[in-house]
Amino acid sequence: MSRKSYPSYLLGALLLSAACLASLALALEHLGAAKLFGCGLESGCARALKSPFAYFLAWPTAFFGLSFFAGLLAAWLTMRARFPSSMLWLVRAGAVGSLLLAAEMFRGGYLCPYCFTVHATNLAFWVLIERRPSADSRALPVFACLFVLISASLWFVEGLAEQRRLADEEKELESLAQPQSSENLREDERFEGRYLQGPENAAIRLVVFTDYQCESCRKVDRELAHLLAVRSDLSLSTKHFPLSSDCNDKVRRLGVNTHPNACSAARAAEAGGLLGGDAGFQRMHDWLFKRGGAFSQGELKAALPSLGFEADTFLQAMQAPQTEAFVQKDIAEALALGLHGTPMIFINGREFRSWSRPGAVKTAVETVAAAELSADFRPPSAYEKFLTDWRIQAPHSLPPPGRDEQRVASSGVEVVLWGDYLEPNTRILDKRLRQALQGVNGASYSYRYFPLETTCNEKLSRTLHPGACLAARAAEAAYRAGGQEALEAMHAFLMESSGRPTRGEIEAKALGLGLGDRFRTYLDSVEVARALQRDIENARAMTVRSIPLLFIAGKLVPRWKLEDASVPEAILAEALSSR
Repeated sequence: MSRKSYPSYLLGALLLSAACLASLALALEHLGAAKLFGCGLESGCARALKSPFAYFLAWPTAFFGLSFFAGLLAAWLTMRARFPSSMLWLVRAGAVGSLLLAAEMFRGGYLCPYCFTVHATNLAFWVLIERRPSADSRALPVFACLFVLISASLWFVEGLAEQRRLADEEKELESLAQPQSSENLREDERFEGRYLQGPENAAIRLVVFTDYQCESCRKVDRELAHLLAVRSDLSLSTKHFPLSSDCNDKVRRLGVNTHPNACSAARAAEAGGLLGGDAGFQRMHDWLFKRGGAFSQGELKAALPSLGFEADTFLQAMQAPQTEAFVQKDIAEALALGLHGTPMIFINGREFRSWSRPGAVKTAVETVAAAELSADFRPPSAYEKFLTDWRIQAPHSLPPPGRDEQRVASSGVEVVLWGDYLEPNTRILDKRLRQALQGVNGASYSYRYFPLETTCNEKLSRTLHPGACLAARAAEAAYRAGGQEALEAMHAFLMESSGRPTRGEIEAKALGLGLGDRFRTYLDSVEVARALQRDIENARAMTVRSIPLLFIAGKLVPRWKLEDASVPEAILAEALSSR
């Protein structure tokens, strides 16, 4: 290879490596082996993985992309960037695929950063290779061999993941068939919605919290409609949880507006019910799902006569205070039940989590029917659900803190928190954990670093808290300069500081702790930087999606923040009592 062509060779390798890594991240998310940072509830990443374009010829698109880019990278490196015309056409075909998928991603409004990385690097590689002469015919066999090898490996791993999912679903079905505690029996207060499909005294009662712009909700609704058509012992009630900041304070606090028309759609369904009872609600419900919850005022007004409504009367009902009150009541109830995403399905008062598999709801209904259980049960509260979500987690063998070379075995309950010193929820949770652990024997607390700043956490898409890396380095430098006592003092200072501590304030605190020049030496040292990087990489290995990330007794605490409830404290007490 000539010196002149080396920069292009290196650039091509970097582009293909980036595409491989992004595809690998999406493949791991699909397998359930990782929870990508920034891919939470109804994020662009989550919606992309649920879209029809998430599969290509019944094969996950992420798997295809990983095999494709890994094959290209191997051929590029092995053949020293000498590609024949056959490979050039393969790259062109891949570029066309990226253009189509990127266009659909923008059209659908789900901007997935990992998908964007794949498509951007793929298109950039295509531009690069078009500018280079082709030569070596051996590149195609190298590509084909690696493509087949990786595809076969992914097929095997997908089989193992499928077995795990089936085992989890089987366990959930078994729990659905178990009698409930009499504490949840409410014969005088049925858990159902305002409008009902099916017989009033059905032996099996389904309640679904939905969002008319949620694609998964639409798929589940089609499955439920089929079940209602073939079973006479089944009823269905629909409640609302629109993922729109227009009417949902929970979504508004997150600073997103995932489904902009979902609130209007929920009010339209309620207006249909107010004017036409069960049948009116159902007609509007079906119309909304057929349109994916999206409509303009003109489109709605034009459709109303065919749906059996007088337009002006309907539009007035849609804006009535009672309609909004019903939607707000459903949102409050969903949050009180610990809703984490839509759809949320209850069968005879028990949540069914494994609804995403085709036919899973049908199997669950048949299981409950065979068990002949009472339908007069209410689901547990959000508090109990949060505790249950922790209980059912598989225990992890957590890595040691980044500063340690070896893990020190502990016979007590380990509480491990990954966080950012400047992130408000991290500060709240850290304070509560330290208070809960005061004077407690048999438990240990370990704080790990995950600063939300690209200066030291380079894989983040953007910086959320400038100065977070400095704060984390300060805590680690205090430990190295003065031991555990100095670390605890610096940790408390950083957590309790108002705003963002400056370097001068941090150094003044260190001086007050008697750390002096040793602290300043460590603050910018390679050892401290490496400790931070180990904590950051360990958090990613533990499938971090958001900060703070809490583990108690080796189990992830999926959710801990609940008004007027002490969820982490209750989990800690339960973990201690079960030792």
